[in-house]
Amino acid sequence: MGRLWIANTRSDPGILVPSFPGRWGTLQEGMEIFPDASGAEITGLWSTEGGLFVFTEQSIYLVQPGYSGDQPFRSSTFHPSVGCAAPSSIAEMSNGMLVWLGIDGFYGFDGKQVAKISTQIKDVTSRISRARAKQATAAFDSESGEYRCWVAIDDSVFNNMCFVFDGNGWRQRTDATLAGVCTTRDHKKVHGWSRACNR
Repeated sequence: MGRLWIANTRSDPGILVPSFPGRWGTLQEGMEIFPDASGAEITGLWSTEGGLFVFTEQSIYLVQPGYSGDQPFRSSTFHPSVGCAAPSSIAEMSNGMLVWLGIDGFYGFDGKQVAKISTQIKDVTSRISRARAKQATAAFDSESGEYRCWVAIDDSVFNNMCFVFDGNGWRQRTDATLAGVCTTRDHKKVHGWSRACNR
């Protein structure tokens, strides 16, 4: 919607604030939105066709343009019982599928419905540290066509396992402990990462 959206501030984890259109450094006073009526913590944001997905741990909301100047935005429940555990776990695959880590495994949205996509590896995803799930980090690798998400499993304080999804099945990697990953959105499609260090 041509705006920067700020969510989950230190003083209010359930708040969502838009900037002025095209003026990303200037937030609009009095335009705050609380997608979850109970004020649940916002755990992720993702731009989608026609609006903005807003995640909490338990739900997904869709924020769209409103009907009038008095109501510039409207928020509706997109899914009442599936949420996101980590904001940096959200990534979009080349076929448009959105993938992210929920509190009980990985989920996907194919443009029509939200579905759990990690049932086949539930014995492994059940080992993801609930206390450290928020530090999970993911990116889509356009060269391999894979979604890769690094998480902390068992008692690790670092993201010591990578879950790799190719659109059909899953595999795991344990060759790196990464604290952050990203991919540029230009023609170079450069991959970046930040390694976790033992001290």
